[in-house]
Amino acid sequence: MEFSVKHWYLPLISGFLFIALGIWAFMNPLYIWLSLSYIFSLIFLVSGAAKIISAIINRNSILGWGWTLTDGIFTTLFGSILLSAPFLSVSTLPLYLGFYVTFKGFDTVAKAIEYKDFSSYWSWILFSGIISIVFGFCLLGNILLAGMTVALITSLSLINTGLSEFFIALKLKKLNMKFPSKG
Repeated sequence: MEFSVKHWYLPLISGFLFIALGIWAFMNPLYIWLSLSYIFSLIFLVSGAAKIISAIINRNSILGWGWTLTDGIFTTLFGSILLSAPFLSVSTLPLYLGFYVTFKGFDTVAKAIEYKDFSSYWSWILFSGIISIVFGFCLLGNILLAGMTVALITSLSLINTGLSEFFIALKLKKLNMKFPSKG
């Protein structure tokens, strides 16, 4: 089987967007609820579209491309939900975010397991996925307290998601250099 990864940098872009959003959320806790739905919806839509494009372009050359496609569709749907309902209440947004972060964690764990045979730092990707699952359950398990802690948990979750996307992009770049495309 020929192995090449075109556009390995798309998860890198996604990762930088998530890290930037996480830092912003940490620095602006008072304004986070006023602007989260707009900023989240835009970043999730762009990130989801990038993942869908990456999955479709690489469907014949990457193992588990369906996970990336599923993640892209889920991310795009989540962004659409937020865009269509910009005035989500404080109690509803942590629920949506908790489900998203939990799903993202399981997706990252699945990717880490897939990369186990190809990557020397797959365990960091696995660890990042587990951390996302824990953060997701924190958001889901503490809906009433989430309003007080959501800025911190949200920013840490987004930064963690960005770091996992960053590690995935580095791995894809390394694989692309190891198995360059012939076309």
